[in-house]
Order: sequence, then C-alpha cells, then structure tokens
Amino acid sequence: MYDISELEEKLTGIFYTREALRNVLTPDEVARYFGRIPRDELLDFLL
Repeated sequence: MYDISELEEKLTGIFYTREALRNVLTPDEVARYFGRIPRDELLDFLL
C-alpha cells in the first residue's frame, strides 16, 4: 500500500491543467495510485 499523502503533496498548489498534471503524475505514479488506467485517461477524467 502506498501513502496517498505523497501524492496529495505533489498535487497541492499546482494549476489543474493537462500539462501541469502530466508533469506531476508520471506513468509509474498513476499505476501506483490508480492501477492500470492509462495516464491520459486519468487526466481526461480529472479535467
């Protein structure tokens, strides 16, 4: 299990744009926290 507070820290204070989120959410981090969903699909959902 991964500590979600690490992800929270990375997302705190950034603009929620596709570019900013792509810079923070690497494919490995997306897999770690969200499973097998592709990063671009997660970004589509969030935005």
